[in-house]
Amino acid sequence: MNKNNVIKKDGLFKKMKIVFLVFFFVLIIIILFLSSKQKVSDKIVKYYNKIQDETFEVKLSDFTNFDWDSVIIYANPTTNKDLKEYVDLDYKKGLDLKSGMIFIKDNKIVYEEVFKSNYEEPDKFRIIPYQDVNYNIKVNKFKKDEAIFVGEKINFNGENRYILKPLNY
Repeated sequence: MNKNNVIKKDGLFKKMKIVFLVFFFVLIIIILFLSSKQKVSDKIVKYYNKIQDETFEVKLSDFTNFDWDSVIIYANPTTNKDLKEYVDLDYKKGLDLKSGMIFIKDNKIVYEEVFKSNYEEPDKFRIIPYQDVNYNIKVNKFKKDEAIFVGEKINFNGENRYILKPLNY
C-alpha cells in the first residue's frame, strides 16, 4: 500500500468522524428541543401514570418550564366574552366546545393549551376551574402560587384518565 492511499483513507476517516459528530449534536439538540415543547398536561399525565395513588396534589408550576404569574382555566362552554368579563382577558381565538389553560406573564399570554372534548368517552386529561363541576361560571384565574389542584386518576377501559379540580376554590 503506498503512502498516498494511506493519507486518502486517513482523510476520509476524519471527514466521516466530523460528519458523525455533527449529526450526533444535531440529534441531541432536536431531542432537547422536542422535550422542552412537551405539553404541560402530558408532563402531568406522564408523572402521575408512574404513581399508584388514585388521588394526588398537582402544583402546576412544578410542570412548567417557562415564566408565568397566573393561569386561566376554562371549561366548556366558555365564550370570549366570559374571559373578558370574569378574568379580564381580551382573547381573540375561538373557544367552541373546548376547555383549556392559558398562562399569563405581565398581562401577556406566554403559553396556552386546549383540550378538545370527546363526547363518546371521558377526556384523557381535564382540568376544571372550580371544585363544583356544575358551577355556572366556567372560567377562573389562579395566581402561580395558588395554582394547586387535586387530581384524580380514573381507569377507563384499561387506560388512565385524569381530572383536576382546584384545591382551594
